Amino acid sequence: MSKKIESEAVLPEGLRICAARLARTIYTLRNKRNIAHKNPVDPNTFDLALAHASAAWIMAELLRNATGVPMQEAGVLIARLQVPVGTLVEEIDGLRLVHADTSIRGEILILLHSHYPERVAVADILKTMSARNDGSVKNRLSELRTEKLLHGDGKTGYRLTQVGHAAAVTEIANLMKAA
Repeated sequence: MSKKIESEAVLPEGLRICAARLARTIYTLRNKRNIAHKNPVDPNTFDLALAHASAAWIMAELLRNATGVPMQEAGVLIARLQVPVGTLVEEIDGLRLVHADTSIRGEILILLHSHYPERVAVADILKTMSARNDGSVKNRLSELRTEKLLHGDGKTGYRLTQVGHAAAVTEIANLMKAA
């Protein structure tokens, strides 16, 4: 099917060539790299990242072609759609708020999960968690880094490691079960 699309001269080149080939890549990863499975095997993070970024690019290209907005603006709109769905995290004026009744540790994991795989500056973490004691938040960040659930420091900010991402997913799942 994607080979046929590549020969459709009426489509813009970005969709005709690039999107078609990216879609074929995503499909190949799904079938050949253990992304589509029914057992508890954890797919390769890099394969998932490639599939995710490729799908986001295709959506931005479709949006750009349908609306005429510049690619940068289309990319921003698609990025906003990727914010986790649900009531746990809400973004207001660029600030993500965690609405879970959880520990400081749990709140940090959920917050960083909503930004994964990007780093979050400590100042932004503290602003988000302004209802918490700054010292306590910094202590939990240090503990999570020692446990290798986070990577980074006070200057560059923090991001979840793969192990930290799994811990955040467990935290979220436990909150959903309790709800």
